[in-house]
Amino acid sequence: MELKAMADSDDRQEAEDEQHESFEQPESGEQRVVRLLKPITIGSETGKAIDERTVSPLFYNCFNYSLLSRDQKDFNLTIGITSANPREGKTLVASNLAVSLAISTYREVVLVDMNIRAPRIHTVFGTKLTPGLVESLAGDSIQVIPTRIKHLFILPAGSPLGNPQVVDQVISKNGQQGNPRKALLGLEHLAAFRDVIYSLRQTFEFVIIDMPATHEPRIPVQLTHQMDGLIVVVDANRTRHGDIERTFGRLDKNRILGFVMNRASDGHSY
Repeated sequence: MELKAMADSDDRQEAEDEQHESFEQPESGEQRVVRLLKPITIGSETGKAIDERTVSPLFYNCFNYSLLSRDQKDFNLTIGITSANPREGKTLVASNLAVSLAISTYREVVLVDMNIRAPRIHTVFGTKLTPGLVESLAGDSIQVIPTRIKHLFILPAGSPLGNPQVVDQVISKNGQQGNPRKALLGLEHLAAFRDVIYSLRQTFEFVIIDMPATHEPRIPVQLTHQMDGLIVVVDANRTRHGDIERTFGRLDKNRILGFVMNRASDGHSY
């Protein structure tokens, strides 16, 4: 089954005419972004199971959408979930936020795994790792995978070997295959990443992105500019004040929508 992302005729014509260019120069002399619209296809296999240790009513019922009206039309939101350090609960929050949005709003939601060095979303929802984000960056289409939760789809991280340009070190000094865990998204992937997010937004009303921690080297802040905002996860037992300060230094603080306190003792947080 295929869902074709819809856009107005001007955007479609621009995408066709400028498929190999990231920008075009208008008469005014100002630079204007041209986005490439990729078709969205749905995988034939549904996720086999959901890891209840990660996705649980205890977690996803914490989110409140009283300000989101089901009758509101043309609603679209792209949110990145990050943290200062690894293992502070990013995937937990991203997964449960996506589930909560799907079951509470009855709107189409896609959860994107941007952690190509240490992907987890595919294990949480019982899907394959590939094809995923890495393949979508270089490919002509984007394949998402349905989950057992209605309205919720997954774009897993994919395999770095599916797009060697994403890999820091594909061939080691002795000629052997490099470690895929060295894979990173860099500034050279900005245009392709922008096109993927733009295409997803044409089909899904919510795009939730499980991002790497802000400490990850060479993660360009420009990638976050493709999102409407960021949620920063804070581990009550591990995250230090200096970690938060460094996060503000690496991100545009005006793009931070809020914080989620994980492992808090009051029972109101994860």
